Amino acid sequence: MPPFGQRLECKPSQAAFINSGTHPFGTLPVRFLTSYGSFPSVPAQTLAICQADHPSMNPSAHCGLMLGLPRSAVTALIKLRTPESIQDFVGDLVWNFELEGGTAFCVNEVLRRRSAQCIEGALVAACALWLHDQPPLLMDLGAARGDVDHVVALFRRGRYWGAISKSNSPFLRYRDPIYRSLRELSLSYFPQYFKHRRKTLRTYSIPLDLRRYDPALWVTRIGFCCEIVDALTVARHYSIVPPEMEKSLRQLDCMEAQANLIKQCKAPAKRSGVLRRKLPLRA
Repeated sequence: MPPFGQRLECKPSQAAFINSGTHPFGTLPVRFLTSYGSFPSVPAQTLAICQADHPSMNPSAHCGLMLGLPRSAVTALIKLRTPESIQDFVGDLVWNFELEGGTAFCVNEVLRRRSAQCIEGALVAACALWLHDQPPLLMDLGAARGDVDHVVALFRRGRYWGAISKSNSPFLRYRDPIYRSLRELSLSYFPQYFKHRRKTLRTYSIPLDLRRYDPALWVTRIGFCCEIVDALTVARHYSIVPPEMEKSLRQLDCMEAQANLIKQCKAPAKRSGVLRRKLPLRA
């Protein structure tokens, strides 16, 4: 663990790569791409192209089709015009218990299955934000050894950060845009982020801008979105717990622990003969 407030150093992901501008469903305009940190209004930059090709089509719908989504998925996402409505949509998805092994399904597959765990819900939220002229940003919340990470989709209103989050528990969900920094936002998850009454949240990552990655890796990919999971894992993380305080953190009391037993979806009975592979993703 690095000194308090310093970032964790890591090597660039070998699996992740910058979007070359090609897509199996056609060629994305170069304006769809951006260098990290500039956060331009990506969909808005393609409006002239969209309107010229299909004057009667909703520009957001056109962009969704360009990403490779079917019309049914585009129709569902373009109705979600605010972070609040996106959270409601993601929150209503059935929790993915990954009964046949760890998953990190793409946006299209999540919408088809109507179920998600945290990173899958974050991908859907990020895609919906992108179609409505907001940058698709993810943040990883890193846990102490023995617990698993949580992934949220980020958004901003003015100077303030908020988060859209899929969780099977009531506490690791939506955050209103009232936080002046990502550190403040991540600290809001600290009190209820625990395992066996031990508080386990330790780090938060810099935002991962999904515009840097080919949509075929996270919007329409078949199978496990390994490049995005790898990119989140190796992203720069900042510690939030001073090392001298870690051993003295107060454990949750019985009432606090009991409250976390509330779940949106009840886990199905375990299936015999199925080996589950655990992933660094939190319920």
